Amino acid sequence: MCLWIRFDKDMDEYVNSLGLFFYWNSTSVVMMASTLVMLNCFLGCCGSYFSNRPTIIVYMIFHGHHLHHAAGRGCLHAGQRRSVDIIQEYVGCCGGYSHNDYTDIHLPVPNTCRDQVTGNQYSDSCAEIFGQYLEVRTGWLAGLSLSLCFFQCFAMMISVCMYMALKERDEDRRM
Repeated sequence: MCLWIRFDKDMDEYVNSLGLFFYWNSTSVVMMASTLVMLNCFLGCCGSYFSNRPTIIVYMIFHGHHLHHAAGRGCLHAGQRRSVDIIQEYVGCCGGYSHNDYTDIHLPVPNTCRDQVTGNQYSDSCAEIFGQYLEVRTGWLAGLSLSLCFFQCFAMMISVCMYMALKERDEDRRM
């Protein structure tokens, strides 16, 4: 999914013209994290298949480390004024919710909220217009990422159960 977003020609045009490079960075981070998760899952599968407790312990440590550092982390990218102006002018929108965003905080509505030819103010919000464009591309990505998070929590529980079962089996063999 990230590869599709990363190499889509339309998305490339938006990212380059609007300077939304953090969007590229986020897809690259998701691809890298997915690769690490696959390698870690392979390690867990090998440990389970060969009934190797040290391998399962290493898997649980990596998995726990990943969950600890991934939980609650998020990057908030505060847009600069120029980026907002470019989005409003290029996309043809005004404000996050409407042009009232500016008047509510007692600021004049910028000229980038107006059609350059007619001078009429854009009535559509940037969140709505840009959201419609990104929704198709990021909806699948968000769904897959969320299901990956649930899968990781489930995998951690299964690895703990597997470790406990192997520990119990080894104790039974000693007796």
